[in-house]
Amino acid sequence: MAVPVKLGVRYYIGNFYVAGEGGVVFLSKYLNSSRPVASIGLGDKIKLGSGKLDISLRQEFWLSNVQNLNMAVLRVAYEIVW
Repeated sequence: MAVPVKLGVRYYIGNFYVAGEGGVVFLSKYLNSSRPVASIGLGDKIKLGSGKLDISLRQEFWLSNVQNLNMAVLRVAYEIVW
């Protein structure tokens, strides 16, 4: 299991945004360690009912002394607007 803890920034152009994040990912089960993580990506927010659908595509990098991981991530989230 991997639990990422990241902070980031978003620059909006309308509902479209560019994002950058950095932090650490905590690994359990087999490795019991942590490693730095960084990501960059693009996203869009689409009005859906009373909330918004947040869709983003990002490139994520997990850094390590032994093996770096590099993955493309599709993120889909629903934002509840109060």
